[in-house]
Amino acid sequence: MTFNKKTARTALCIFSVFAFAFGFFACGKPVTSALVLQNDAAADNLIALNACAKTAAIDNPQKSTYMYFAFNAGQDFDRTGKSLEILVSELPKAEIPNAAQPGQNAQTGDQNAPRFCFGWLYEEDFAETYKLNKTLGAHNFVSGSHFPKFRVAMAFPQNVPVRGFFIYADTPVKIESARIVLQKTGWCTAGINAGENSSDPNALVPWYGFESDGGIIKSKYNSLAVDMNPAKKLSLYLGTPVPNENGKYDSIRMNVAGTPLSILQSPNQQKITLYPALLARNTGEGGAVTAEISDLTQTAVTGMVYEPVLPSKVATPLAPIVTDPGLIPNWPKSAWRRDDFELFQWEQFPYVLFFDTKDYDVQDKLFKRLAFFSEKAGYTGKLVTDKVMAGEHGFNAHDYKAQTLADFFELARKTNFPLNEYEVMLQKILCAHGIIAQNADGSFSAGFGALVSISQELSSFLRWRLLAHEGLHCLYFTNANFRSTVANAFNKTDPKSLQFILKYFTVTPSLNYDINDTYLIQNEYMAYILQQPLNEVADYFTKIVATKHYINANCPDLVKYVQESNGWGFYTAAKMMTPFLTDNWNYTAGRIWLVTTDY
Repeated sequence: MTFNKKTARTALCIFSVFAFAFGFFACGKPVTSALVLQNDAAADNLIALNACAKTAAIDNPQKSTYMYFAFNAGQDFDRTGKSLEILVSELPKAEIPNAAQPGQNAQTGDQNAPRFCFGWLYEEDFAETYKLNKTLGAHNFVSGSHFPKFRVAMAFPQNVPVRGFFIYADTPVKIESARIVLQKTGWCTAGINAGENSSDPNALVPWYGFESDGGIIKSKYNSLAVDMNPAKKLSLYLGTPVPNENGKYDSIRMNVAGTPLSILQSPNQQKITLYPALLARNTGEGGAVTAEISDLTQTAVTGMVYEPVLPSKVATPLAPIVTDPGLIPNWPKSAWRRDDFELFQWEQFPYVLFFDTKDYDVQDKLFKRLAFFSEKAGYTGKLVTDKVMAGEHGFNAHDYKAQTLADFFELARKTNFPLNEYEVMLQKILCAHGIIAQNADGSFSAGFGALVSISQELSSFLRWRLLAHEGLHCLYFTNANFRSTVANAFNKTDPKSLQFILKYFTVTPSLNYDINDTYLIQNEYMAYILQQPLNEVADYFTKIVATKHYINANCPDLVKYVQESNGWGFYTAAKMMTPFLTDNWNYTAGRIWLVTTDY
């Protein structure tokens, strides 16, 4: 079933013949409804145009199946890009004598009549300010329901004067709330607000959102109409994954704007954010496209919501783009908001930021001094000048934890060290996202989180490989149980294999790690082993690392051992650490993403 605005057409003509005015209030002083219209922090009672609207309930459909509401004439609110969302609940029919049975229209007995409808009242429907005409014509509306309780939203039409709205129900219902919200289309049977406000008792109520000309509520859809608006995102809601007979989670297959996607389920992530405008390969007439779920994986998806990116216009990178790491390496540079770098936020770990820089020069301006401060032997804990760093290699990619970042900026503050403009910008970004905090006295302290940086100058292969490497570091920074898993593997690693990798870290000038920093060394040990798929671990150490000049020149005996043992020590270590990644996040060696595209 495709979710789009055309699905109400066939029902519209049927419904229009029932749209007679029953129990309208006479013209005079406005009758206040019990239903309050919420709009941001403001609230105002709606105007009831009939008796049911006064209580916001249809308690006996044999008497009336309609509620008519008008907006307060003095209530002015911006309707551009907005929807009216209502919360509908079914009243206990056992408590209401002589109530109509579900599916039967109380006035006509038509078994096929809609149980519930929600539509607009236009200027032409009103004889006076708060008085409707005696009969109403055909209207756009939403029909269908998801009782006992659901939310439904319909966008305000543009360039058409809307004065109010109506509700039709052939079963007892109550409208519990009404609010003005940003326009969203789609559906979510698990509740669109789940996780956003855990104190909301209605957070898990099924939600449906429609454009201004309505649609039909169904129990299940497999596609959603989207467009090429770059300021909109597609939120894919997932149920709690259930392992298959092999103990693994099945992938979800989708096609978004002509691009096939594979999405892995994770036990700790129930939402995936996609950007149709950046995925589009084939567009229809007027740029119209769809997001479609494979029938084989439809049961895993509980909702698809097409909504604005917040904020819709971002002039600076202080607001990161929320995404899965698997979409970052191929992110179109033409879509960057700045020319020099783009900023992303890891959806499963929102306290981790990804910087993708235009080139090594921009990356060095942001992170080279940090690299010397945090990891370079002989420089750790020191702020070095540009002159000292000149001609020295930083890193091709970077990663830093909250404490290291806070220590760096605090030392710069205390010593009045002149940071460059990129480092000043970095400090502001980190403060804005709580990775570091600036205290009342101006000092800096650690918040929580980490950052990753890769560069466009890297080859495609290295962008993927280093994204995994640096992302693994961030998992190490922010998860104590993962650090314990790594420490256990480190201590159980074949001694000669361990000697080999430690020597490689110290004798390679471009690395020059501080061997006395156990935290750093165990972190790097983990990332070098797990940065590639499990079946490539042994070859990486025997055919790449073992062939490097500096390790051969300094310890040929260890090189010989690793090659003759076929790198089994590193493969064994990878097998010890990988299950933690899989069990907790459905990641594995060489992969810290859930979304892959078939380009």
